[in-house]
Amino acid sequence: MRLSALAAVATVLALSCDAASAMAVPPPAGREAGFAGTTPAAERQKAPGPRAPQPRRKLEPAATYSGLGFDTCAAPSVDVMQAWATNSPYHAAGIYIGGSDRACPDGNLTPNWMRRVSAQGWKLFPVYVGRQAPCWKDPGGGHPALIERGRRWTQGQEAANDAANRANYFGIAQGSPIYFDMEYYPRADRACGQDVKVFLSAWTDQLHARGFISGIYSSAAGAIAEMSQVYDTGAAFRADVAWFAHWDKKPQLLGDPALNDRLWPGHRRIKQYAGRRTETYGGKRLTIDLNVLDAPVAALR
Repeated sequence: MRLSALAAVATVLALSCDAASAMAVPPPAGREAGFAGTTPAAERQKAPGPRAPQPRRKLEPAATYSGLGFDTCAAPSVDVMQAWATNSPYHAAGIYIGGSDRACPDGNLTPNWMRRVSAQGWKLFPVYVGRQAPCWKDPGGGHPALIERGRRWTQGQEAANDAANRANYFGIAQGSPIYFDMEYYPRADRACGQDVKVFLSAWTDQLHARGFISGIYSSAAGAIAEMSQVYDTGAAFRADVAWFAHWDKKPQLLGDPALNDRLWPGHRRIKQYAGRRTETYGGKRLTIDLNVLDAPVAALR
């Protein structure tokens, strides 16, 4: 996936379809406690008294897709997408719609681009690259924005609201997924792992409140492995869709030892099976990561 080499990349905040829904809500009782004991003091001061745990909101995907796809840092031109739609084996594309650690700006990506490439037959899966684990190590030497322990729940909500606002700007309908890109982090650092769990729990809860499906991308040995451990619980950290990276060059969703077949069945998983591949179709060349999907994709308003 694509992270910025800078500390943060500014993200355009579009108008919310409902200002009230964009407001962050305090963590339901039991959400934060399920992962980190209690809400951090800095956040606890803002929260009302305890309330009964809330059932997870059931959201049905507006659209799903099964087959091959790719993701790439910057949205290709409409002409390139047309050439690939006609000549490549791929029919879904991951598009980076925002986030403080997003590496590429909007570029070609506009509401009109969304409509035109969708008319070409593309199924789009929106990706948001927000704050990373406090213990995240960037082999490329970048300096991403990191989750702050004292604000981890609030920052998860803020990320969800920003992602939902960006989705609204691009014409993405409710019931569509937004996939949070959480890069690999050393899971041996348990405190760091708890920060990630709380942050992503808030992401899922708030994304549901905004009417979007929550997906999480990570290494099969990173956040996906942690989500698998709580799959049978009501933890929001589990997310609705798992997008796992396992670069074994095998475009298969089931029978992969990296993720048990029992977990996330029925249109709820994506596998990134190869990365940094340069391919040419219709005379147009792109550098991409390769994916196989059986998962929710964006519907346009």
